[in-house]
Amino acid sequence: MTTSYVEVHNTSLFETEAPILIHGCNCFHTMGSGIAKTIRSIYPSVFQADLQTIKGHRAKLGAFSYYKVSDSLTVVNLYSQYTWWNKNDMFYNAAFEKGLTGIILAFPEANDFAMPAIGLGLANGVPYEVFSIIHKVASTHKKTIHLHIIDEHLQRTYAKYLKFET
Repeated sequence: MTTSYVEVHNTSLFETEAPILIHGCNCFHTMGSGIAKTIRSIYPSVFQADLQTIKGHRAKLGAFSYYKVSDSLTVVNLYSQYTWWNKNDMFYNAAFEKGLTGIILAFPEANDFAMPAIGLGLANGVPYEVFSIIHKVASTHKKTIHLHIIDEHLQRTYAKYLKFET
C-alpha cells in the first residue's frame, strides 16, 4: 500500500498548524488579489520579502522568498506565475514544481507544509497537472503537504483526480 503524503482539508489555509505556509505569487510585486492579498494584509512582512526580489524578472519563476513570522510559522512566496493579466503567460507547471521542491529542500527540519490549491484560482492552472505535481513532490521527499481547498468545485475535481490516479 502506498502512503499518501497529501492531506486535504476543507478549512482555511490560516487554520493550519503546519510551520511552513506556501502560496503562489506572480513576478510583479502585486499580491493584490486572491489568497496573496489576504497574506499581504495579515503578514505585511511577507510582502516586504517579495519587494526584495527583482520586479518583473522572469528568472524568478520557480524561485521563492519568505519571511519567518514567528518561531512556529514561516510564510513563503512561491513564484509560480509570471503575469496576472495574460492568461497565456500566467501559471507555469515547471516553475511550480521547481519552487515547491526548493522550498521543501530549504526547510529540511519541517515535515509539514500547508498551501492552497496554488495555480487553480486566478492563475489559470490545470487541476490534474497541479495535483499531480503536488503528489509527486510530496511523495518524492516524504513530506506532508496539507492542501487547503474550500472551493467545492475544486474539492470534486480533486476527488476525481484521486480516482483517476488509483
